Amino acid sequence: MNNLQPVENKALLKSSTFIFLIRFFPTLATLLVMIFFSRALPEGEYGIYQSFWVYQFVFAAVATIGIPVASLSYNAGQLVSLFQWLQRKHWLRYSIFLLLVSIVFTVFQFTQTSIQPLVAALFFISYTLSLLLESVLLIFKKFRRLLWVNLVYSSLFVFAHVVVWQQHFSLSHLFACLSLFLFVKCVLLSFTLGVAFKSTETTPSFNTNEVSKHWFNMYLYDLSQMLFKYIDKFILSLFLSSSLFAIYFNGSIDIPFLPILLGAATSAALLHITQADTSVTASKEVATILYTSKVLSCIVFPLFLFLLLFRYELFEVVFTNRYIAAVPIFAWSIVVLPLRCYGFTAILQKRQQGTLINKGAILDLVVAVALMYPMYRWMGLPGVALSFVISTYVQAGYYLFHTARLVQQPLQSLVPLAFWGKQLFLSFVVIGISYFSLMQLGLASWQVLLSGLVIAFVLSGIQLVAAIRKG
Repeated sequence: MNNLQPVENKALLKSSTFIFLIRFFPTLATLLVMIFFSRALPEGEYGIYQSFWVYQFVFAAVATIGIPVASLSYNAGQLVSLFQWLQRKHWLRYSIFLLLVSIVFTVFQFTQTSIQPLVAALFFISYTLSLLLESVLLIFKKFRRLLWVNLVYSSLFVFAHVVVWQQHFSLSHLFACLSLFLFVKCVLLSFTLGVAFKSTETTPSFNTNEVSKHWFNMYLYDLSQMLFKYIDKFILSLFLSSSLFAIYFNGSIDIPFLPILLGAATSAALLHITQADTSVTASKEVATILYTSKVLSCIVFPLFLFLLLFRYELFEVVFTNRYIAAVPIFAWSIVVLPLRCYGFTAILQKRQQGTLINKGAILDLVVAVALMYPMYRWMGLPGVALSFVISTYVQAGYYLFHTARLVQQPLQSLVPLAFWGKQLFLSFVVIGISYFSLMQLGLASWQVLLSGLVIAFVLSGIQLVAAIRKG
């Protein structure tokens, strides 16, 4: 039974949609560039390009000090109060810290990618500041401004890649252009944030010690999550040839738009239960997460079956046969997708259980790294991908167990297993029959892939509309 009122459901869906769209365009731009460079560049150069982004994401997680995650635990008034509490020494310390991280990043990436140090440093600092500004503006619900700024930046991002490739491909020239675009983006977002601060009333009811503790825990969590996401690529980029790394990277890539969809839904759910009044009960928290997970499953399950069954056609059409060796890696890495329709840390984060969240993150990382080498010895590179899938399922069980104890409800009541079972079964039947039917028609790979995508999209839309109407 859904304990959320229809008005609250609509508000939650509206926030989720805006946050998704804000992150959609940068993700789309990255995907377009990835496909374009996979086809246009030799595997070695493509591998070097992607390794730069791996280092960028890992070091940026260090430099953002957990703000993108921790800020979601507070409303706009509390955030203004926190910023007013900060003194000049705090800003100075962070500036020095950011500069030091950028220097370490610059030295590290230069030994791997040979991008000019000054260009790498400017890009890193601009990228980090843009992440911080975006995350804070989400709390103030400046959705429309963020949407337009990201749309323009994403267009320029694709444009820069195409122009630099056409003229004379140089990573230093490319990231110099992107640094300029990011700087302008930061200026626009800073102006928006300044206006938002002036128009928001403060809510000074917070304990600085508790805030510091929670912030630190969220920092460790955010860092461990980013390490988990990229530690395999980070390690392999140091030992594999750039060509072989390119194959592993494409095979283990996150499904485009799915992480931002989950992030948008989870962020909206957190905003919903955090910025509501203090009378939010455990049952309402659970109802919010259950509703979100049901809606997400209508998208995730058809997508999972489509990607699993049409995986060879997908790689042949999108990346060409140059990356067909990445398909087995891809097949194992997507086994984690069914878990993506649930925000396992949402309630824990809302209740500021940072210690529990970090223990689960460390457990995830330790299990994955411990399995990485033996699985590689057993299965090769697909085994590396599978080791991270296994650890994610272990972590999900850990978070569910502790969430059930925290809200004092049975564990099975936290997960809509019956609803998920119906959705997964229906997706398996419809997409499975569609795949084997299409294979009998002798169609070209792109025709099979496109037909399967349309079927999965229609099925997802039908399930989604039904779930939203049912509430």
